[in-house]
Amino acid sequence: MYRNTTPNDASLSDLFTGEEIANFHVVDVSRLQAFFFTMILVLTYAINTADYLYLAKTSTITELPALGASGLSLLAISQGIYLTSKAVPKKG
Repeated sequence: MYRNTTPNDASLSDLFTGEEIANFHVVDVSRLQAFFFTMILVLTYAINTADYLYLAKTSTITELPALGASGLSLLAISQGIYLTSKAVPKKG
């Protein structure tokens, strides 16, 4: 496993690159797709929540809108692909 020697060595690109010595400088596609799928879900949920709050017409909000089966399925598939890619040994 690759590790930064100091916290100052960390960068935003570390979210998208590999973790092992052989691939720490290469973009990991599974990490990239997990990030984008999650951001798409966060954005759509934020839009749905804003719409729900705008249409609520009351001063008290008792619940937030449900994520929905399709959103949960997309998140599960995305995270499943990411975890599967971590389980596969990488050649180095």
